[in-house]
Amino acid sequence: MLVKVTVSDNYTKLYNKVYALLRNTTPLTADCGILCERRCCKGTENKGMLLFPGENTDLEVKETGEKRLAVCEGNCSRGSRPLSCMIFPFFPVIDEQGIISVDFDYRGVSVCPLITNGDVVSFNKKFFRNLLKAGKLLAKNDKFRKFMEDVTEEINEAKELYQRISKQNRPETKNRS
Repeated sequence: MLVKVTVSDNYTKLYNKVYALLRNTTPLTADCGILCERRCCKGTENKGMLLFPGENTDLEVKETGEKRLAVCEGNCSRGSRPLSCMIFPFFPVIDEQGIISVDFDYRGVSVCPLITNGDVVSFNKKFFRNLLKAGKLLAKNDKFRKFMEDVTEEINEAKELYQRISKQNRPETKNRS
């Protein structure tokens, strides 16, 4: 299925630069959707990929307040996916000092096994370099920076919850000395 993604005229140049950085690179050197049967590509009534400001798609779009979610049925042209799909399970986060870095998108911990197994996976370094560059480009625009800050806050909340839960569920290790 060919997915058409368009952007509002105000953001065309910016998106063209960002898409050029990310369109042909993925977190793994292969299609990671093969590992989990494309779980992130199977949206529901309340689950989908968050569209960035000014981004439009011919996928089904669910609107919840100010958020717009693209909902996919699992088959699309990888080169024409929405930006959130291209970068998942990562996001260019902004810390309290305004520094941009790349982190897991912990909102997707129940969907993506890469998040919980990231310590044993060999990721594509080019993807991370390009996502960091894309994040810095996007953050130069006030609307995108605000969007990224808001999403970063959601990711940090999900990350904190995940870390608390996973810490509580770890079996205690006994001293074997």
